[in-house]
Amino acid sequence: MAHAAIWKVTANGTTTSPILRGKWVLEKFVGKPPSPPPPTSRRWSLTSAARRPSASSSINTATRLLIDATGADVKFADREVIEQIIRDARAKDCGLRTLLHAVVQSRSLLNK
Repeated sequence: MAHAAIWKVTANGTTTSPILRGKWVLEKFVGKPPSPPPPTSRRWSLTSAARRPSASSSINTATRLLIDATGADVKFADREVIEQIIRDARAKDCGLRTLLHAVVQSRSLLNK
């Protein structure tokens, strides 16, 4: 499954996923869909992560949103901005919408 053409077909434009690649190979070459995951596996979504915010997921989400909003990588100097975004979001409900509003109102985006 290391053939470049298969990687190209199953990539999203910037990254590849061995899970999506395996699913594609099963469906296209074997002719059957993959079996469902075992009941003990965890499936994450934005809504479930927003309901159970943890420090690392909030920071990662805030960082990703800031990168997407500014179009630039987050630098070490941006840590204060990210911490303020997290504080603003946690002061309310720490949901994804609140986090997005905090990013839009952040110093990094307003001074861009």
